[in-house]
Amino acid sequence: QLGFKAILIATGAQKSARLGVPGSDLSGIFLALPWLRDAKAGRLSPVQGKVWVIGGGGVAMDVARTALRFGADEVHVACLESRSAMPAFTWEIEAAEREGAGLHPSLAPQHFAASDGGKVGGINFQRVATTWLDSDGRIKWTLREGPGSDYTVAADSVIIAIGQVPDMSDMLVESLNTDKTGCLAVNESTLETNIPGIFAAGDASGTGRTVTDSMAAGRRAANSI
Repeated sequence: QLGFKAILIATGAQKSARLGVPGSDLSGIFLALPWLRDAKAGRLSPVQGKVWVIGGGGVAMDVARTALRFGADEVHVACLESRSAMPAFTWEIEAAEREGAGLHPSLAPQHFAASDGGKVGGINFQRVATTWLDSDGRIKWTLREGPGSDYTVAADSVIIAIGQVPDMSDMLVESLNTDKTGCLAVNESTLETNIPGIFAAGDASGTGRTVTDSMAAGRRAANSI
């Protein structure tokens, strides 16, 4: 209607990914990005008790350090990857440990247990045997079996920091096709969506695993436009 012949959607990934295991809707379980936003805006109440952070990336390290600074008695970080394979930078991991965060690699949460008051009270993990990345860059894993493979901990709060996904709530998702990850589906060569003239690049279309990938996708889309 405004006369544009092409539109490029490059809005990034602004929403925390959810963890789809039983009990993930219990009170006391938070998503990393809204939790960090509240901390930055001064809306976060003092943190108490034992906090578990689920995730091994930079955001998880930010959450762990923030929880400690807001008064948590203990902060523990659990992730699928081994320590050497964690996506966070080494300096981020070491900084979190220096501030007092405990690191627990190679653990996969299986379910969250409720306390007597209906709030989260514990986490049941299973130890991870191997991890790898699939062709789309998503982590895959196998679990250990047998004695010693289960690991259960108490928790007063849990913060989920397993990655970000695009927020398409304000877009015409009934017209634009999305893929199984929730990103806009695009032609791999041109980055055009199913609607002629509308293109998508970076995290919005799953072509932005790194900053370099996003820059390359933006240039590819620009050349197509």
